[in-house]
Amino acid sequence: GKIVWGESHVADQYRAAVAVAREAKAFDHVQLYERKLAQLGVNTDVTKFRTALELAQAGEMEAAYERMRGIAPEDRPGYANAHYWIIENLLAQRLKTPADSSHELAGRHLDRLADLGVRGAGVDVLRAVWLAQGGQAAEATALLEPLVHAHPLSLIHISEPTRPS
Repeated sequence: GKIVWGESHVADQYRAAVAVAREAKAFDHVQLYERKLAQLGVNTDVTKFRTALELAQAGEMEAAYERMRGIAPEDRPGYANAHYWIIENLLAQRLKTPADSSHELAGRHLDRLADLGVRGAGVDVLRAVWLAQGGQAAEATALLEPLVHAHPLSLIHISEPTRPS
C-alpha cells in the first residue's frame, strides 16, 4: 500500500507541474514532466492533448501536429480526440501537408476513429467533408441526409469553417 500511495502522490505533483508549465507556455518543462509521468506508468494522452491544443492556440501548428501524431498515429488507433483534431485540421488545410496527402491522411485517421468505435454526428460530418473533398459528393450527401433531419444546425460549421484564432 504505502509505495503505491507514494507513487500516486508523486504523479499528482507531476500533473500539477504539467499544468503550471503549460500555463507558463514552458513546453520543454511540460515534456520533461510528461516523461516522468510516463515512467510512473501514467497514461499521459490527456495532458499531451491539452498541451498540443495550447501549442495550436499559440500558433505553433507544426509542434501541435507532431504531438497529436504521437498520441494518435495514422497506422493504429490512438487517442480519439487527437485523431479528430488531426482530421479537422487536415481537411481545413491548416497543416503543412500537400493537399493530396492531407486527404489520404485524413482518411486514415477517420478509419482509426472507426476502429475505436467512435460514432456520432461530428464524425459523420467530418467523413462527409472528406468524401466531398475527394469528389464523392453523392456519398457525402447520403451520409449527411439523416443528420439534416436530426440536427438541422449541424451543417453550419461545414459552410463556415472555423479559423484558428
